[in-house]
Amino acid sequence: MIIMHVFFQNIDKYTILNGVIISLIGFLLLIISGLLRKNNIPSNYSRKFFHITFSFVWLFCILYFSFQTAIIAILLGFPFVIYILHAGKGNFFFEAISRENDYQNETFFVVFPPIFAVLGTLISKFILPNYCFIGVFNLAIADTMGEIIGLKFGYHKYNVQSLINIKAKKSVEGSLGVFIASLIVSFVSLTFFTNFDSISKIILSLFISLFVTLIEAISPDGSDNFTIPIFSTCILYILSKIFNLVC
Repeated sequence: MIIMHVFFQNIDKYTILNGVIISLIGFLLLIISGLLRKNNIPSNYSRKFFHITFSFVWLFCILYFSFQTAIIAILLGFPFVIYILHAGKGNFFFEAISRENDYQNETFFVVFPPIFAVLGTLISKFILPNYCFIGVFNLAIADTMGEIIGLKFGYHKYNVQSLINIKAKKSVEGSLGVFIASLIVSFVSLTFFTNFDSISKIILSLFISLFVTLIEAISPDGSDNFTIPIFSTCILYILSKIFNLVC
């Protein structure tokens, strides 16, 4: 009750409005994703469209709006998530964020990766607000590119653990895609969100991309949406302290 009192006492109409807007944008992007799927775009790509676009909306939310705004957006979206789960396979919105290769465990992979992403980014925002941008960028771009490249060029497979009792595999090519994408997106995000010199940005980007690649590779299937934002945020913080840099 004390936590709820503290949370609600500082909410104004603009905080509520911003939360509503974030939720509506998410709903619009989900509709677009569903339309892509309905027009025979492979589900892995329609799902990743939503993943990437809403990640940037969410990044804007947690960087420029209050923590309460993010919570309001989540609370508004929660009943819709329940509806999607209840509707199940064949529903327009369920199909928008499901994948064919998850057909035996579609409900799990529709629900838990988004929940993990929200929790991972919110925890990053809560513990290290000045560094969390690196986690959201890597989640949105590096993780996505790893899956896309792995699906198209992933010939050298390796086994990974799963949160549920299924066989899960990733590929060396996908992991290489994660590394390259993380290297680029880390450098770009550090350029926009910090005043670090070029050499520092290159060194930090290299270390971050190595760690992100390792984290993505060893995370149980379905959990990297949680581990990538938290660990990459913490890694940037630790490296910044080592090199005496301030975000």
